[in-house]
Amino acid sequence: MSRRRLAALALAVAVPLAAPPLAAQGRPLTASLAVGAAEHRVDAGDGVEQSTGAYLSGELRRAVLPWLELRLRAAGGALSARSDGAADRTLSEGELVAATTPLPWLTVTAGARSRRYASDLGDQRWLGATLGAESRVALLGDAVQGLVHLAVMPAATVTDHPRPSVALGAGAGVEVRRDRLSAAVVYAFERYDFAPTLRLRDGVTVRRLEQLATLGVRASVRLGK
Repeated sequence: MSRRRLAALALAVAVPLAAPPLAAQGRPLTASLAVGAAEHRVDAGDGVEQSTGAYLSGELRRAVLPWLELRLRAAGGALSARSDGAADRTLSEGELVAATTPLPWLTVTAGARSRRYASDLGDQRWLGATLGAESRVALLGDAVQGLVHLAVMPAATVTDHPRPSVALGAGAGVEVRRDRLSAAVVYAFERYDFAPTLRLRDGVTVRRLEQLATLGVRASVRLGK
């Protein structure tokens, strides 16, 4: 999916997400804001390059049909180099997700994501589809719930690299709810493995491994009935 198509799709969804009549029809809008820490690691055969920093993300969720919820999320942060060979970079991403709940404890998701790492060495852009599953487990009734999610990214593309042979995501957290408000602590982890390639400068076969981990606090409010 090209960046133009992804932007057009996000715009097409943002309009119904923001439309006020849906709230009056019993389809509330949920707005979330999360802050936390992110760690990015890359091993391309010359040791691990590590960068860490703070990030901020926002998300809107709206049920557009009784069985379908749309989610629009944007996130960004500044990552500072923490190892030799790493570079300071900024992280920005946007994601559009459709979700359905076939069982009270299970939500299935499908979406598209765009991510960009920008540094003095150049930009790296990621585009791809995501397929996932989410589950909620009651810990203290409905007031406190455990969160678990798993995802695969079967069609990821990366600037100047082949597609990853393995692209997985997982996460867990705890959420506290009270009336229209909720707060959660969430950990998320993504892992990307690339097929071995021959490095031209020395004829050595190397395998690129990349991961992104985040730990954050999220606050949400439900608007409408």
